[in-house]
Amino acid sequence: MAGKKLDFEQSMARLEEIVGLLERGDAPLDEAMALFEEGAKPMRECTGEEICEEWLYHMGVPTDKIEALAKHHANTVPVMMPYITAFFMPRAAGDRPDVVPDGAVNFAFLGQFAETPRDTIFTTEYSMRTGMEAVYTLLGVDRGVPEVWGSVYDVRNLLNATVKLRDGAPVTDMKLNFIEKAVVKKVLKKLDGTDIATLLREYRVI
Repeated sequence: MAGKKLDFEQSMARLEEIVGLLERGDAPLDEAMALFEEGAKPMRECTGEEICEEWLYHMGVPTDKIEALAKHHANTVPVMMPYITAFFMPRAAGDRPDVVPDGAVNFAFLGQFAETPRDTIFTTEYSMRTGMEAVYTLLGVDRGVPEVWGSVYDVRNLLNATVKLRDGAPVTDMKLNFIEKAVVKKVLKKLDGTDIATLLREYRVI
């Protein structure tokens, strides 16, 4: 049956037949291997239409409607997921498309490989923010996308991160030689009573 193009319902029936034959366990090894290969088609070898059919099946769409929906009412383009290091490869402005490119009226780019200002990839927030930006822009929704947390410009976040990297220990607990301790002591004395000293104490840097 490998050379015959089956519709979705026929494919499901054949898959159930293969499962039954394998579960019986009485097929010769070479036949069992052939059945397994026929029934276990890798995702990378599937067409977009086949992937869409399986998705519709798991969504609970009636099986007699799946083939027509996947073939005539959807455009599924399979792509391979990039290696995890692809997120952090060097890139220049314009290498990644804007979420809603200039002139786009009915499509947008979502996820980690679309460009959105002042955000850092590899976060769930990045993917969600690109989706919101796309929907709000294309549908003309008068709602702002949540601002990116501006930690890079906030010294309080940097102080807090410094202490966290030291497992909560203040800078004054660092192992310093005599000269370094004297310098730190002199600097802190000069800062005493200033807003800087108050900030350092608030974030337990000292």
